[in-house]
Amino acid sequence: FNIYFTRPVSEGELVASGSLVHRSRRLLVAEGRLVDAEGNQLA
Repeated sequence: FNIYFTRPVSEGELVASGSLVHRSRRLLVAEGRLVDAEGNQLA
């Protein structure tokens, strides 16, 4: 798997979410997001 951090986090509430992007018989691709309280994407 790969994680791309786009902003540093110093304090505050974080919200993580995930979703299924593609699924086949042998492969599953998922996407996760991490955002701060202001809605800025962090990872």
